[in-house]
Amino acid sequence: MRVAVTDSQDEYSAAVLAVPDFLGRSQCRELIDRGEEHGIWRPALVEDTGQARAYEDEAANSAAILRNNDLWSDVTAESAPRILDLITKKWQFRDLVIRRLGLSKYEMGARVGRHRDTNYDETRRIVTCVIYLNEDFEGGRLIFPELDVAIEPTAGMLVLFLSELIHETEVADTRSRYCLVGFAETQLAG
Repeated sequence: MRVAVTDSQDEYSAAVLAVPDFLGRSQCRELIDRGEEHGIWRPALVEDTGQARAYEDEAANSAAILRNNDLWSDVTAESAPRILDLITKKWQFRDLVIRRLGLSKYEMGARVGRHRDTNYDETRRIVTCVIYLNEDFEGGRLIFPELDVAIEPTAGMLVLFLSELIHETEVADTRSRYCLVGFAETQLAG
């Protein structure tokens, strides 16, 4: 497996793009602090059959997400145009929207099992967007088994990948791992 550690924008395949230092470290720390001050974490959902659901096997996903998107709507408003520009340059997708970025927290020992962020039958999700907010943990790599690629997260790194890709995260085994997660989606007709 190729382990990707980047100092500059890197393309691991036609389906994955990593951009280091997309957010500054102080901005990342501020977002973690905002999330912890709010402190109402709910189980994260996964969509692997077209319907969002919580993982039934808690060991397969012990992630939590804050649902109050107003806490970082400023980051979504600032980041979405930059992310959409990168998506257009890489994949030539146009007319996509990012409605929100949700703050996710993976406690020490947490991982997310293999899944897709979409299915082929009915979805608006085209590109998954992950912005890592910390790096003070061991493990926690984002793995794309079909591509034989693992991305080593760093604070502020943006990772974009096609939502249909199977992916998983390794256990973060020394501290909690935080990231913003969102989706570039097609707009509803009408």
